[in-house]
Amino acid sequence: MKKLSLIFLCCIGWSSRSESLPQLYSEKGELIITGLASAPFPHPKRAKGHNYKAQFYSAKEHYADNAVAMFIPKGFRETGRLDFVVHFHGWNNHVEGVLRHYKLIEQLIESGRNAILVVPQGPREASDSFGGKLEDPDSFNKFMKEVSDTLR
Repeated sequence: MKKLSLIFLCCIGWSSRSESLPQLYSEKGELIITGLASAPFPHPKRAKGHNYKAQFYSAKEHYADNAVAMFIPKGFRETGRLDFVVHFHGWNNHVEGVLRHYKLIEQLIESGRNAILVVPQGPREASDSFGGKLEDPDSFNKFMKEVSDTLR
């Protein structure tokens, strides 16, 4: 019987990993993952990739993803003003990994804040801190306007 319980528990863990993130968080709110023109990447400064400490990070694999995750918690109230929590992830990561590993959605829910979480894709799985378009003049304002327009 112990073997069957262990196999059952393993299967539960495996099946939850195969769920998409929007499915995983559907009971807690709405997770939207979409590409945005104003997302950090692609950017001309990484069009040919990037070298760091004898490692080459190609543009196609590491600097072409324009994904942005936006999470609206269940019970979010429109008050005429939108509050956002924007998370910029660090090196060698990606949006899905950051959401899962750091439990950003769970943290937002536990905070009780009436806010929307926004996580733009940075350099994907690369040792790089370049912010892409978000380092260009007035780009954060453009980015947040596109986020707001997309949510509306």
